[in-house]
Amino acid sequence: MNQVIKFRAKSKLNGKWHYGSLITIDGNDQSRIVPIGEEYDDIIPSMIRVISHTAGQFIGLHDKTGKEIYCGDLVKAKRANSGLGDMDDLYEIVYHERYALYCYKCVRCDMNDYRVGKIAEGRTAHPYFISPAITEVIGNIHDNQDLIHGK
Repeated sequence: MNQVIKFRAKSKLNGKWHYGSLITIDGNDQSRIVPIGEEYDDIIPSMIRVISHTAGQFIGLHDKTGKEIYCGDLVKAKRANSGLGDMDDLYEIVYHERYALYCYKCVRCDMNDYRVGKIAEGRTAHPYFISPAITEVIGNIHDNQDLIHGK
């Protein structure tokens, strides 16, 4: 199995995104990223202090343009059973604890559940697996609040 485990998070110093292994210390916002490809000189590697709530894990998939998909990304995706419908609805990539998988969460669309497509009012929402062929990353929840609010 060749699953890539990596994270991204924004630097506390300059707000830039950094990618690598995530180290967190519970209870005090002391997260660090160890950059990918960093050469280790001794026991303590170079670490970048990051803003904990911006950390998102690479989900192991790429969108239809080849871009890596991370938890916290904002994506457009075709709705299920809509044929060749447009991609106007906006979703966040989230981790669904109950089903132990990454899925779409409606951010700006005509329903409020964890999948692409409509469900009957009052029914339990079952998450759809993320389908890279119908998904396009257009931003993330930390840098693109304007997308969330439709501005």
